[in-house]
Amino acid sequence: MNTVAIFDLDGTLISGYAWKGFRRYYFKYKKRKVPLMLLSLMLYLALWPLAKSPLLDKEKYIVWLMTKMDSVFKGEAREELEKSSRWVVDSYILGALRQDIFDIMRWHKENGHIVVLVSAVFQELLEIMGQELGITYVIGTRLETMNGKYTGRIVPPFCFGKGKARLLKEFLEQREMKVDLLSSFAYADNISDVPVMEMVGNPVAAYPDKELFRLAGKRGWRIIDG
Repeated sequence: MNTVAIFDLDGTLISGYAWKGFRRYYFKYKKRKVPLMLLSLMLYLALWPLAKSPLLDKEKYIVWLMTKMDSVFKGEAREELEKSSRWVVDSYILGALRQDIFDIMRWHKENGHIVVLVSAVFQELLEIMGQELGITYVIGTRLETMNGKYTGRIVPPFCFGKGKARLLKEFLEQREMKVDLLSSFAYADNISDVPVMEMVGNPVAAYPDKELFRLAGKRGWRIIDG
């Protein structure tokens, strides 16, 4: 039976967020896309207080918002997205890599564990990250294409919260991996990642937000916080 080590990207393996890299790219190279990105940011700021209250379902809100943000890619060819993703990885993400978490990932690889990178970030960017870090398996949000162009929509489910756990489960089943989940690990920073963390016997709260920090403390999960 194989042991799997599951890593989240934003806020866990890296200290920042991939979307910050894309904002920098579009401000520098594709200014016509900037208004759409700013609109997404304004929606985020306007509705975030509600997302922290019982009035709005936080997971549904994040899924809706990220779907709006992914619409910035509407009309682009795969080659264009690969070009911008490569720039973001090289110019932003690799510089934001958390060395301690990366060292843990390397330890898992050296011990023969199957390392899987799972993130709400879209699949194309994660594949580039996988190539850079030597990670064979990546699971991300899939963007819909039509006639060789991105439509601005995603292919459900969005790789976030319960959707992330569903995609991970389907991934393992489709590849018929003989996995011992009880001996496996999951590293994440956000309370939304609990459905994935609950799948394994060794969940680790890595640089957790306040909600995950409290939950990890109550459940006796390992916490990495600098």
